[in-house]
Formats: sequence, C-alpha cells, structure tokens
Amino acid sequence: MDEVTKADLIAYVKDQETTQESIGRIKKFCQAQPPVSLVVYRGHIGNSEIRYNSNWYSATKSKKVAKEEFSSGDCCVFTIHLVDVPVIDVNKWLAREIGDYNEEEEYIFLGGGTFYTDSTLKNEGFVDNNNGEYECWYVSTPSSDKPPFDIDRILGIIDEDEYDIIETPDDIMVEGLSEEEKRLVFDKIQELKDKRMGKSGGTKNGQKNWQKNGQKNGQKNGQKNGQKNGPKNGPKNGPKNGQKNGQKKTKKTKRTKKNKTIKRQRRTSSY
Repeated sequence: MDEVTKADLIAYVKDQETTQESIGRIKKFCQAQPPVSLVVYRGHIGNSEIRYNSNWYSATKSKKVAKEEFSSGDCCVFTIHLVDVPVIDVNKWLAREIGDYNEEEEYIFLGGGTFYTDSTLKNEGFVDNNNGEYECWYVSTPSSDKPPFDIDRILGIIDEDEYDIIETPDDIMVEGLSEEEKRLVFDKIQELKDKRMGKSGGTKNGQKNWQKNGQKNGQKNGQKNGQKNGPKNGPKNGPKNGQKNGQKKTKKTKRTKKNKTIKRQRRTSSY
C-alpha cells in the first residue's frame, strides 16, 4: 500500500473523511486484493436495504459492533455472506496507525456487485430474519456478466509480437482481469517465450556447427586440391589472375538492420 492510499484509509476510518480522489484510490487498492469468501456485518439506522455503491462498502467482522456502533439497536443489522469478493482487512494494514479504532474490526469490500437472498445467487434482495436483522449473499459482479477465466482466450487476444515487450503483469493491457489473473497470463507468456527462445537457440547452434564444420572441411579439401592442382595450374593462371585481381579494387560494405517497432495498443474486451 502506498503512503497516499494509506493516508486516505486512515482519514476514512478515523474521521469518515473522503474525497472523490481518495474513494478512487481506495477502490483501486481493493480491486488489487485477492477475492475471499467470508461473513461480515453492517449496521444501518432505520434502513432495511443496502443501497447500490459502485465503489466499495464498509463492514465489520463483529456483529456486536455492527449493532451497537452503527445501528439504532432495533434496526438494522445485515449479515453479509461475501462470495469471492476482494476485501481490505483494515486492521491488517493499519492496526497501529488507527489506535482504538481497530476494535471495530473494519473490512472494506469491493462495490459494483449484487446482493442476493440465498446462496444460489438467483434472486436479488435481502432476507428479513425479524428483530431488525437481515441476511444476504453478495458477489462483486453479477455472475452473468463475467465468464470463467480462460487463459487460452486471453492469450488469443494478445498479439504474439507483443510478448517481448510484456515485462511485468501490469503490461498486460486486457481490461477486466484481476491482479492474480494477470499474473497467471504473465507466467504463461514467459513459458511460451522460453520455448520460442529454445527453438531459436537450436537453429542458431545448428548454423554455428554447420559453419564450423564447413570451414574445417573446406580448408582441408582446399589444401588437398591446391597441392594437387597448384603446380599444374599455377604457371597458366598466375599471370592472368594476378593482373585481374591487382586491378580489382575491394569494397567493404556495411549491412544495416532495420529496427522493427511494435506499437502497443490498449484493448478492451467483454471479460
């Protein structure tokens, strides 16, 4: 966590202070966390629903804290079953910085998702358990909007010419991937690059050995034939070739290799 985001979280936890910029930074950090499944609690005063929030929600691991600190006592306390949702465990990151506020056992979980009445995730809403308590199951994105992660499909989106300029997972410019998914794609690309380099190395070594053996055999045969034909052809061809080669000027040429520039483009996908 960078120092700016840390300051944003401290201001929110201790003083409930946020700005549009700080909300965005906290959301970005939350998105980078691995998804988990756990139960958290949220207290409201007189409101039997949790309003949609595209950024993030705040909750606590303690039902007692949700009821005594954040509800009216009579209404309302929500038991929220998070299903594979990125979260920020505030105490994990800021236990010393927030002092007594760590007793709230606060969690921030990613917004933009849907609340369901049961674990089948078919019917949206909240179950009324009476006594001012409600229960729900939450996923950060509707299950119909995000297909299962398919690494082969992602690799099909990325041009192979771009493999050489992908040096970190952040260089994978396919939208909708989590940090963990980017890491999996990155590792696979490195594996493919290693295989490709292995094939190139074999060709290179083959050429090297062919040149080495060719030169060796050429020198051997040249010496043999030269000794045999030299005395015979020397008097005949010597004056002729000497005049020809002496008049011929040598010219050294330099080969240049044209650099190929690969232009990276940011792609969008429905993933």
